This record gives sequence, C-alpha cells and structure tokens, in this order.
Amino acid sequence: MYEPEQFPGLIYRMDEPKVVILLFASGKLVCTGAKKEIQVHIAVNKLQEILESKSLIFYEGPEKPRLPPLPTKEKEKEKHDDQSQKS
Repeated sequence: MYEPEQFPGLIYRMDEPKVVILLFASGKLVCTGAKKEIQVHIAVNKLQEILESKSLIFYEGPEKPRLPPLPTKEKEKEKHDDQSQKS
C-alpha cells in the first residue's frame, strides 16, 4: 500500500516470513514483525528479488549489490526450532 499523503513509505506485508517492510524513496527500509534475525535476512532477500523481477530497483555502477548469503548455522538452527515448535 502506498499513500504518500498519509505516510511517505510503501508498506509491504509479506506472508512468508510474516513481516511488514516499510520502504522509503531514499532506499532505506524498516522490517518489523520478524521473530528471529534470519527472518529479516530472508524477507529482505525476497523483497530484493521481487523488485528486480519487476524492474523497480536500479543500481549505480556496473555490478548490482547482493546481500551476503544466509549463515549455514542459522539456517540449521531455524529448521530445528521450527520442527520443535510443530511437535
């Protein structure tokens, strides 16, 4: 939802992970609602892919910046935590 008269940022509600991202014209963003840090990394990577696929993000310079890969230990811990909560 984007209503610049009400609020100067775009409000993007993501289902998986369940977070809300506030995206501003400056390129800065705020991610809220994540229960774990890895969910923020996943959400921001996912948003970057969505914006790129729709040609809504532009980069200066010859190479586009990439976020660092998710830490393997964090991925394993996230999987383990999710499985324990379901049991």
